Amino acid sequence: EASTVADYKTTFTGCDGTNQNLNTGVLYVHVHSATGVPTKDSSSESDPFVTVYYNGKEILKTKEVSNDNNPIFNERIEILTSAFTGSELIFKVDDADVFPNRDDPIGSVKLTLGPDSVRMVNKPLRLTTKSGGETDLYVSVVFRSVPLV
Repeated sequence: EASTVADYKTTFTGCDGTNQNLNTGVLYVHVHSATGVPTKDSSSESDPFVTVYYNGKEILKTKEVSNDNNPIFNERIEILTSAFTGSELIFKVDDADVFPNRDDPIGSVKLTLGPDSVRMVNKPLRLTTKSGGETDLYVSVVFRSVPLV
């Protein structure tokens, strides 16, 4: 009976680091900061904010950081998922504008989730930008599987 319990834990929770269930669990997303954000406004530095999408659905929008081309966001979210492997996270960075009521796009990056993205801590992701600059968004993405019962 002891081996049956050990087999259950290994198969369903990945206690030994193998055969993890990479679908059902909790996904932690932490948006730390960005560097090299291009100036979009003529009178000041950018006012960036980040919107995070999980499989096309908005799950987090950070507060804007005023007049800062190297902003610190430090915002996070936890979501339950039953489809981690093959899912997509999109991080979109925009410059907040009051007038003419339209935010300016800065750049975005798409991350397809799988075994290599189970634990990424403060990882720099290079944004695809129209200006071609070197803008990095620092994020943590951690997936923790949960037992299937």
